[in-house]
Amino acid sequence: MPLAALSTDDVEVGLGLSLGNGVYTTDTDPALVTVSLNVSAGDYFAQYILNPDAEITFLVFGTSF
Repeated sequence: MPLAALSTDDVEVGLGLSLGNGVYTTDTDPALVTVSLNVSAGDYFAQYILNPDAEITFLVFGTSF
């Protein structure tokens, strides 16, 4: 779920939060499982993802064709 977004002509920045349970949490109880910062410019994007419950982070870079 996008929480906030900021956009200019070339760059878009967004913040998202997600809730989940099961495999996304350490004890299968519902919890905040994703806090993400998304940045895109043209055909390129980057995303920093944090799962505060499982203490796991991801950094993703990509491009669209």
